[in-house]
Amino acid sequence: QQVEMAAAEEAIAGGARLPRVGLTASTHYGWPGFKGNEPDWDTWWQAGVNLSWNVFDMGRRGNEQKAARTKKTRLEKDREAIDRRVALDRLNARLTYEEVCRRRIIGEEKVLAARENYRTREDNYRVGTVTGSDYLDAHTELMTAEIDLSITCARVRIAWADYMRALGIE
Repeated sequence: QQVEMAAAEEAIAGGARLPRVGLTASTHYGWPGFKGNEPDWDTWWQAGVNLSWNVFDMGRRGNEQKAARTKKTRLEKDREAIDRRVALDRLNARLTYEEVCRRRIIGEEKVLAARENYRTREDNYRVGTVTGSDYLDAHTELMTAEIDLSITCARVRIAWADYMRALGIE
């Protein structure tokens, strides 16, 4: 909308350099008539043309037109930059979402591996082939993997919200 207004300002500034033409026309009916010494009511009309063209204005109108053109160009470039920035923001948000989704898949695999390791260590602890600290380390690994997965799931939701915002969907 600002670009359209700047284009209109440029057209106005360019129009100021053109000559101006004015037309006038009128009809009259009255007494005394056109001839002042005759006592009759008369109808008469008159028409005129006015032409003015400011040729020497020391470049003021040309400078106004150049300023309007420069403003329009600047606004067009600003709009293009904003469009590029929005497109880049959308791309970054989508890539972030895809990356976080991949991390969630990896986190789920880590939880499965840690759970299997914990079960193995638990069985080995009951048999007596591993120490209690190994058993507790496996439990800590499982808890850490589950906490990391929870954090990653929260990041997935945040990345999805950022992606929807970048698309303009609230």
